[in-house]
Amino acid sequence: MNKMLFLQFIIIVLLVPVYSQVIHLSSLDSIDISQYYSYSNNEIQRFSNTNFASLWLTSFQDFTFGFIDPGYQRLKIRILSVVKTTRSEQIYLVGGKSMVNGNICDFEGQFVIKYIKSIKGPFYSLDANKPDTIIRGFIIGEYKLKETKTQYGSGIFIGKFVSKWYLDKKGSIAYDSLEANYSDGFWNNWFIGTWTSYQNTLKKRCNWGDGRIPFSDDLDVGTAEFYPNKKYLNNGWRSFHQAYSLGDSIARKYEKKPWW
Repeated sequence: MNKMLFLQFIIIVLLVPVYSQVIHLSSLDSIDISQYYSYSNNEIQRFSNTNFASLWLTSFQDFTFGFIDPGYQRLKIRILSVVKTTRSEQIYLVGGKSMVNGNICDFEGQFVIKYIKSIKGPFYSLDANKPDTIIRGFIIGEYKLKETKTQYGSGIFIGKFVSKWYLDKKGSIAYDSLEANYSDGFWNNWFIGTWTSYQNTLKKRCNWGDGRIPFSDDLDVGTAEFYPNKKYLNNGWRSFHQAYSLGDSIARKYEKKPWW
């Protein structure tokens, strides 16, 4: 996906809730969003001293789903540490773990924010436990996460990401979950890219996100929330199906058990 098409997609999925528009992913190539957006209104300087690290360390990681090709093999990702390098730069040192087919690898790397955009409100939450907010926004960046070379099946994750945030009336940055409890298709922290093996430089498509997985094609057949297609259950998704479709208590405990 080229830079402009990726950017168009992000703007569309963010503007749809705000302007109550309905735009389908299949028509992205023909959409002109220049009336709403251009690179010239990047607000990265305005937010240069803002620390967005908390966006990637929330409990919503319990609902992070991912895949790696071929066959939409289930990928689990857990971000364990995020540190902003300097006050004025939007570069973050990241550490965490990944798991595919029971194989766990440690990784370290960087998130580099390239674009920040805010949308003025006010916006009101239907959840009484969450505050109303005056500004919502999103960030677009690039990531490079290197798994430990000495570990079996290790490689490098590279790609782009988008994360949504809000600024409450007290001026605090928070992970945007304002619609999590009542909006079908809730998502945040989308990562779109590839994984490349150290051993043979084999590059595989690899995406993940909170709530829903970006560009997951026919893997996700859920309506209100993520649900894996039954034809991919043998690729790491069977326990999820048993836990949340069949109500298997043992499978649910397995799904909730920390693996990292």
